[in-house]
Amino acid sequence: MNILYLNGSPRKQASATKKLADAFVEGMLKTVPESIIDEITLYEKAIAPCRGCFGCWHATPGTCVIRDDMDSLLPLFRRAHVVVWSMPLYYFGMPSTMKAFLDRLMPNNSPLFEKRKGGVRHPQRYDAAAQRHVLVSTCGFQESERNFEAIALQFDLLCDDRVSKILCPAGGAFATDHLGSAARKRLEEVQNVGADYTVSGTIARDTERALSIPVYDPDRYMAVVNRLAAIAETPAPDWMGARPSPQAHAVLAAFVARYREDPEPERALTIEFAFSDERSQAALLCETSSCTIEPAPDERAAARIEADVALWKRIVSGDTSISDALLNGTLKVWGDFDAVLRLEDLFVGIEV
Repeated sequence: MNILYLNGSPRKQASATKKLADAFVEGMLKTVPESIIDEITLYEKAIAPCRGCFGCWHATPGTCVIRDDMDSLLPLFRRAHVVVWSMPLYYFGMPSTMKAFLDRLMPNNSPLFEKRKGGVRHPQRYDAAAQRHVLVSTCGFQESERNFEAIALQFDLLCDDRVSKILCPAGGAFATDHLGSAARKRLEEVQNVGADYTVSGTIARDTERALSIPVYDPDRYMAVVNRLAAIAETPAPDWMGARPSPQAHAVLAAFVARYREDPEPERALTIEFAFSDERSQAALLCETSSCTIEPAPDERAAARIEADVALWKRIVSGDTSISDALLNGTLKVWGDFDAVLRLEDLFVGIEV
C-alpha cells in the first residue's frame, strides 16, 4: 500500500494535529507493515499559488506550467492508495500552504464537464476511483459543532464517499510533549481506528462521531482556558519566597508521598509551589522514580502554582481540585499549564 501523508501545519513537526495523524498511520502499519509511506511536511516545500492560467489543461495537458516542488509531489499523489491530510483548522478552513497544494492538483483533472452525484465535476485525468482519503484535523475551540462543517463539506465534495474524517476539538490537549491521560487514551483510540481502516477502507460514522467528542468537558475546558488567558496578562509576583513553614512543608511532603513513577521517565518535571499567605515557595523535582523538595525559585521550573496554605491542604485532601480552584480565582498558574495537567498522572489522588 502506498500512503501519502501530508502534514499541512505551519508548526511542522510540533503540530498538535500531527500527533493524531501519526497515531492513525501507526495503526495502519500494524496491519500493513510493508506499506510505503511518503510523509511530506508541506511548509518545508516551495509551493506557489495556482495562477488560474489553465496551462495544465491546454498548453501542457496534465503538467503545471509552474516549476517548483509540486513537480515531485504530483506523482506521489497520483500513485497513493491512501492520502492522509493532516491539518489544523484555520478560520474554519485549511492553512494557506495546504490550500495551495490542493489548488495545484488541478493538472490531475480534465477540462471536460461531467454530471456526477447530483453535481458537475471535472473528471480525473488519471484513474483515482480506488484512491481513498483521510482528513485529520483539530481546532482550538472545545466543540466540533459550528467549527468543522466547512472543511468537512469541502472534502465530501472533493472525494465523494472515498473520504473518512477524524475531527478533534480542544486541540490544545495534544499541543504538548507531556499528554494527559485523556489525550493519550484518544491517541490509542485513533491508532486502533487506523489498524481497522486498512481492513475496512473506511471509518464508521459512529466512530467518527465518537472521535469528535472533546477529551475534556467543553464548558470546563473553556472556563479554564479563559481563566489562564486572564492570568497570563498579569505579571507573577516578584517576591523571593522564604523557606516554607512547617504547615506548607507538610503539603509538599504529602505530594512527595503520593508520587508514582513518571510514565514519561525521559523527561523530568519541575514545578514551583508558592504559598501566597506566607510568601514562601519551594519546587518539586519529579524524576523517574523519585520526587524531591528543592529550593525555589528554580530555573528548571515549567510552571508556578500559587495558593494559600489552607487551599493547598484542601487540594491534597481531595476536597477540591486544582482546576476548580483556578476557576474560582483562589489559585493562579503561570508558565506551562500542560505541566500542571501532568500532576494528575504523577500524584495519586491529586485532581487537576
